[in-house]
This record gives sequence, C-alpha cells and structure tokens, in this order.
Amino acid sequence: MAQVKERKNLPPITNVFLNVTQKCNLKCKYCFVCQQPKEITLDVAKDAARFVAKNALKAGRKPSINFFGGEPMLRFNDIIKPLTLWIRENYGDGFELSLTTNGMLLNEDVMKFFDENNVGMLFSIDGDKETQDINRPRHDGKGSFEQLEPVIDLVLKYHPTMTFRATVDPPTHKNLYKNYMFAVEKGYTNCFFIPNVFHDWSEQELNELDAELDKICDYYIEELKAGRKPCTFNHFEEAVGDIRKIIDLKDGEFRESARNTLGGGRCGIGVGSSGGIGVKGDIYTCQEMVENPDVGDKFKIGNIYDGVDDSRRRAVAEMYDAEEIKCSDESFCEDCPKKRICDGGCCINNFFKYDSLNTIDYVMCWYERKCIEKAYRILSLQKKGELKWV
Repeated sequence: MAQVKERKNLPPITNVFLNVTQKCNLKCKYCFVCQQPKEITLDVAKDAARFVAKNALKAGRKPSINFFGGEPMLRFNDIIKPLTLWIRENYGDGFELSLTTNGMLLNEDVMKFFDENNVGMLFSIDGDKETQDINRPRHDGKGSFEQLEPVIDLVLKYHPTMTFRATVDPPTHKNLYKNYMFAVEKGYTNCFFIPNVFHDWSEQELNELDAELDKICDYYIEELKAGRKPCTFNHFEEAVGDIRKIIDLKDGEFRESARNTLGGGRCGIGVGSSGGIGVKGDIYTCQEMVENPDVGDKFKIGNIYDGVDDSRRRAVAEMYDAEEIKCSDESFCEDCPKKRICDGGCCINNFFKYDSLNTIDYVMCWYERKCIEKAYRILSLQKKGELKWV
C-alpha cells in the first residue's frame, strides 16, 4: 500500500443524509436501497439534528441534513414537516436542509412549504414517458411518468436551476439523446446522466450509447456555433477539467491529488465531514450503506448517542489506495488518458460490485473516456475559432 500523509484529526460529521424510511413508492430497476419496513421516529430524527448541530458548532461549520430513503416524502407529514419546523424554531436558517426525492408525492402545497422554510431538493428523473416507465416503475408494475409529468414543471417553477439527474440503463440507453432533449425542452439548464455500473453492458449496447453521446456532442457544437449556451451535459464539462489536469501534469506525477492524504480525500469512505444516519441513529460513511446489511456494517462508524469511532473511519479509508486503482478490465488502463489522474470514481459503487474501493467498473471508465473524446472534439473547433465553449 502506498504511503500517505497521516491525517491526525478527522473532521466531525456535520453534513448527513438522514434515512427517514427504507420504503419507496417506486421499484427502480437499478436501485441500491434494501426496501424494508424500517422507519425513523421523530425523537431519533431530532436527536440526529442535535448531533449534527453540536458537531457543526464545535467545528465552526454550517450543519446540514438531506432527507433520504427509500422515498423520504412518504414521511413528509410525520417526520420531514415537523422536524423542519422544529429545526427552524431552534436553529433558524443556520441549518441547511434538503431532500432527495423521486418527485411522485410533490405538490404545490409541499413545494410552498419547502420554499418558505428554505429546504433544497435533489430530484431524480430518467427521461420521457418511455424511459421513465421502464426504468422507474411503481410496485404494481405501472409506469410513473403520468403522475410525475406535472411535477416536472412544478419543480422547475421553484428551482429553475434544478439538475436533471438520470441513470442510463439498457434498453432505454438508446434514448439518451432524446431524454437530453426532453430535459432541454422542459427548461432544464443542467443534466447529469450516469450509466448503471451494475449492468453488464454488451459491446453492442456501448456502441449504441456512444452514438447517443455523439448526438449530444453534435447538438453542443450546433448551439455553440450559433452563440448559444447548450444545456450543460455534466460529464462533458467534467471532461474539460480532466483534460486540463492531464495537460498540466509534470513528469513523474502519478495521482498526486489522491496519493498523499488518507483515503485520497474521497467521499463516502469516512475521511470527510459527511455521512449517513440510519433509522436507529447508526452512522455510516456513506448514505448508500445505510441499513444495507449485506455490506453496510463494514462502513458503520458509530452512533449519534455514543459518538463516532475515528479508528473505524480510518479502517475504511485505509482500504483505498490511489496507486492500486484499476479498471475491472485492466487492459483498458494501459492507454487510458486518465491513468495518471484517476481517483477511483465512486468508491462505494466499486465496493458494491467488486468488494474493493479501488476497482472501477469498466463501463464507468469507458463512459468517461468517451466524454473526453467528445470534449476534445469540441475544443478542437474552439481552437480553430469556429466556436467558443470554455
């Protein structure tokens, strides 16, 4: 294992995903949540807020809670609303609140409440009716789009800069460009499409996905040549940052940003100020591990009543080794442009699939390389003076 600089004092947990329920009103085909009848009580939720606020006060930081699940809106009336009012009464606006939701239970009254109480939102949607109904059905097998469609405009009314956050998964991967344009036509200004790494993608499926990325790249070029800013395709923009890092590399540098700190500073593995809190107050390094008995206990680092065990945080972080990061298909690493700057991507997804924080699924490596190719294509036109991008 590579030598890393010891981080003597790990930061207190001040930003948490609060798991208010393990239940959900959808049955998304790629979901990581173990849907089970586990529910938080209002007393535990208040204790979690006190725990976070106390830590934040000591650290001189702003405390933060994101209501998470399952689908947290299933607990709007008995947890989210009363806890929000209690937090605002006791801590004022110095406490950041948000929720991650599939949107199915949002309505005008709920959105007004969130707006009046300064509660932010992360909203997941995969695309138009065809895609949404296949990817994110209800438990009875029926599609979710019809119920969700009016909510899309409602969310943008209150959050005009909301990100269109979607998972790309066969067979609807062939709709990627159509779904990007669906977001554009609805008025979104920023899109985040990420492939499902738990699907075993075939070569044909990847070729089809590449063709969809080309269509989005063509649209980018068309808009930029016309002097308009395209709806941000997040991975293209991130690719520009990667290209700049690659260009700025000095001889001999190898993953410098990740090698010299515990856990490489990666999220979800215990070295930062974020974590997830379960229904009984257990604390995990990442919200994806909360109440996930198969693998989650390895990432449990304490309890809101007994405190956090930094030795357990370090044990998780020490499983990460920047020099050992590799693609699940190691041959793909040999000529990868990101090899010397690769930080391992989502370490928690890596662990879910490969029991290792350091092994990235091939499709994620492939996707990022393809986005770099598209970004280079656009930048080459900028260099020729045909358009202006970044």
